[in-house]
Amino acid sequence: KSEIIGFEKRIFELFDDFLVTYKHSPQWLAVTKIGDIIVESLHFLNNKYYKLLAFCIMSNHVHILVKPLMDENSQPFSLPKIMHDHKRFTARESNKILQRKGHFWQDENYDHYIRNDEEFYNVVWYIINNPVKANLVKSWKEWKYTWVEDEVKRNL
Repeated sequence: KSEIIGFEKRIFELFDDFLVTYKHSPQWLAVTKIGDIIVESLHFLNNKYYKLLAFCIMSNHVHILVKPLMDENSQPFSLPKIMHDHKRFTARESNKILQRKGHFWQDENYDHYIRNDEEFYNVVWYIINNPVKANLVKSWKEWKYTWVEDEVKRNL
């Protein structure tokens, strides 16, 4: 089982490295107004569907770390529901800015369940250091679209 988890992690890292360096995909998220819409949406859904813990918006992909909250049936909100609502709003608003229609987001998401504190902080570091890894800034704190919840930040 740990070999499979390690393999999945490595595939994700390779794909993420590809996204950072692949310049032929739309770079719409680099548009300030679109980045701001994504931030607005993430914070709007915070404490409604999830507890927002960290995010980083790159030019062609986003990393988000959330803890789903419970719905009216005492079940955690599903990640597909969370992502659908976030992507629907941000796609509509972003397409208005770009004066275009059609598909904005890719259909896929990479979901990962975190099992312990060590893994949690590894994921946080991975997310916030994305622009550092891409040589866009020297420190994650310099990237406009990196955010970490205050309690998490205190424990970094």
